[in-house]
Amino acid sequence: MKKIGDEYFTFMTDCDNPKACTVLLRGASRDVLNEMERNLHDAWSVARNIILEPNLLPGGGAAEMHLAQKMKVLRYKFMQCCCTELIFSCCAQEKNDLYQS
Repeated sequence: MKKIGDEYFTFMTDCDNPKACTVLLRGASRDVLNEMERNLHDAWSVARNIILEPNLLPGGGAAEMHLAQKMKVLRYKFMQCCCTELIFSCCAQEKNDLYQS
């Protein structure tokens, strides 16, 4: 028996040939419980689909995440290039100003 919150629960572990399990959901309201149940059902469906068909197709924003990562790298390279050119142009301008004086 374990105490979780204000209540006591009995857990059966290390069973020989377990055939089933119980998931206990608790929430503040019926709406929260319904949402948790839908999310758990979706997670079980994903796990079942991966076991039955181990081929995955990226989805759920995977393309956007990949593009964002590529853009971050390109932005860093672009900023590095622009800053270098800016520094060189400023130095050249100062150098020309010195020679003209």
